[in-house]
Amino acid sequence: MKLAIIYDNYMNCLKSGIQKKIYKFIQDHFGPLENAIVADVGGGTGINIFQLYKQIGKIFLVEPSDAMRQIALSNTIPQYIRI
Repeated sequence: MKLAIIYDNYMNCLKSGIQKKIYKFIQDHFGPLENAIVADVGGGTGINIFQLYKQIGKIFLVEPSDAMRQIALSNTIPQYIRI
């Protein structure tokens, strides 16, 4: 769990521009995402996808690590993201 918390804090520090670049990359390759269903496989603590949830129709976050998944669950926005 300690490593997952460190990872989450680290990603919080980096998040300023990464999400916009990720969203633009996905949108450029797949088109508008407002009604899309997206799977974030290996989504970690969810820090990247949580910044984009309002622009994407429905998100499924898949994370095999119990520690990472627990942090994602504690931060989730249930009406948009399923873990």
